Amino acid sequence: MPKAEIKKIENPDAKGKLPKAFYIFLIIIIVFTLGNSSDAFLILRAKNLGITLLEIPLVIALFNLIYAAAAVPFGSLSDKIGRIPTLVIGWLAYALVYLGFALATHAFNLVFVWFLRNLLCDKRGVSRALLSDIVNPDHGAGRLEFMGWWWE
Repeated sequence: MPKAEIKKIENPDAKGKLPKAFYIFLIIIIVFTLGNSSDAFLILRAKNLGITLLEIPLVIALFNLIYAAAAVPFGSLSDKIGRIPTLVIGWLAYALVYLGFALATHAFNLVFVWFLRNLLCDKRGVSRALLSDIVNPDHGAGRLEFMGWWWE
């Protein structure tokens, strides 16, 4: 059985300027990333509320497992309702979760809010999928890899 031949059709506009939606998306991601706090601050907050230094790595490992488990369902959700609504839901959840971090008075409150953060908020996969929807794939992977560094 002969192999199918794949022909690449060159698009003369593919290597040109990126679409306006890309730059809007990039600005939103940069602003959001600047407003996002480091996990180190969350660890300090956890320590201040009574979580011991031995418990913190266990909490982080558990919540990274939760993040990984939630990635596929939220990817499916973004396929059903759209990437932008899924990102907006995640960013609104971020705002509420960080309010919860500020208002937490006990270790249990903080652990619960941290659980919600990892379950609902981190939408890196969805933002990358939106980027692939915005930018023509013929632009070249090298340039996108570099630009991907901005929101990782």
